[in-house]
Amino acid sequence: MLMSQSAFARKVGVRRQYINRLTQKGIIPTYDGKRVDDVEAERLMKEHQDPKRENQRELNKEARKGTDLFEASKSYASVADMSEEEQKELLLKQQEKLNALQSEADRLGVDKEDVSELDTMDIKALNRAILQQELRIKTAKADESEKKSIPIEEVEKSIFSASRIVRDGLLGMPSRLAARLAVESDPHVCRTMLEEEIIRQLNNLSEVFNES
Repeated sequence: MLMSQSAFARKVGVRRQYINRLTQKGIIPTYDGKRVDDVEAERLMKEHQDPKRENQRELNKEARKGTDLFEASKSYASVADMSEEEQKELLLKQQEKLNALQSEADRLGVDKEDVSELDTMDIKALNRAILQQELRIKTAKADESEKKSIPIEEVEKSIFSASRIVRDGLLGMPSRLAARLAVESDPHVCRTMLEEEIIRQLNNLSEVFNES
């Protein structure tokens, strides 16, 4: 039965571009309006499958057992090394990942990828969209972190002010307490006066940081 190349590609579970390449190379003949005979085309397609490629697919499938397909796909030399079932599974995982990134972009108020034709995007297009959306999100988060950061000059100024308060307070303690301690014979009272003075200096230091 004659059918369009797109319909035949859907029937055998491959991409239309792959069928188009086979017809351009003359491997699969075309008839009325570039249609193909489904029985003939399927037979010829199987006859011209690269045995090395099929062997590589089997090796990859064995190596991927128990691993995350989406992560493992990053090491593939080619998407063609995957079986049809694995390609379909990867497409689904990519779509889910992109949808999750779109939701995060909404939350952050970030521009989003155009996914109006999500169902027609192939693995490469989806991967490109994922990378672009991840870049937007990372850039937005970096910008937000920069807004929340405190300039180093302000930090240095606060530390200098605090250090000066501590220095002045400590240097002033002898003149403030010497006369009082000299006439006091009770060690407990002397200790209390010193503690009160130290606490007062610490409170002054705390006020400096709060104001900063």
